[in-house]
Amino acid sequence: MLVHIVMWKFKEQNKEENVNSFREMLMELPSIIGEIKHMEVGKDTGEFAGNYDLVLVSKFNNSEDLEKYKKHPAHVKIAEFCASVREERACVDYEV
Repeated sequence: MLVHIVMWKFKEQNKEENVNSFREMLMELPSIIGEIKHMEVGKDTGEFAGNYDLVLVSKFNNSEDLEKYKKHPAHVKIAEFCASVREERACVDYEV
C-alpha cells in the first residue's frame, strides 16, 4: 500500500472560498478514480500560525495506481485550479 500525503498553503486572496472549493473537488475524486483506495481531506483548524491550510491523505495499492491517479483528467483539472490559488505545496509518498 502506498500512502500519498499532500499539504497546501493558499494565497490570501479569496483564501477561504478557494480552500473550501478545492476540498470539495478533492472529495469527489474517489467516486471518479477507482485507483483511490482511501482518501481524507482535512482543513486546518487555524489554531496555530504557520500551519498549512489543507491536507490530503490518500492510499493506493502501488505507485502505478498513484501515477494513474495523477494523470487522470479529473485530477489534472483540479490540480490546475490548485496551482492558480496556492502559495506552497509539500508532498510525501511512503509504503506501508
